[in-house]
Amino acid sequence: MTGDKLLKSLLNFHKECPLIKKDAKNNFKNYDYARLEDILITINPLLTKNDLFITHLLQDDNKLITRVYHSEGGYIDSIATMPFDRAKSKNAEQEWGSSLTYAKRYNLCNILNLIVADD
Repeated sequence: MTGDKLLKSLLNFHKECPLIKKDAKNNFKNYDYARLEDILITINPLLTKNDLFITHLLQDDNKLITRVYHSEGGYIDSIATMPFDRAKSKNAEQEWGSSLTYAKRYNLCNILNLIVADD
């Protein structure tokens, strides 16, 4: 469900949202990325300013629904399947937590059309 106020607030959010820098490094696979915490620190004040807020809902243990709400009604969703295989994991809880953080990060970037780059 979307509404005019939601779309206007998303547009205003996007006008103000800066580039999000990849300030973390995965040394094991040799790539840079933006940490979920850094993304949230950047976007939360702008979301609040534009009467928006985000929730993450789990479904069926492997699907993450990221929902952006407007304070006066309306929302949009992004759904991701978490890449998690319990059979291959030595520490299932840690693997599941990593998959959840990964899905949150990518769902946020997807639903808000965030620009994440080296600088």
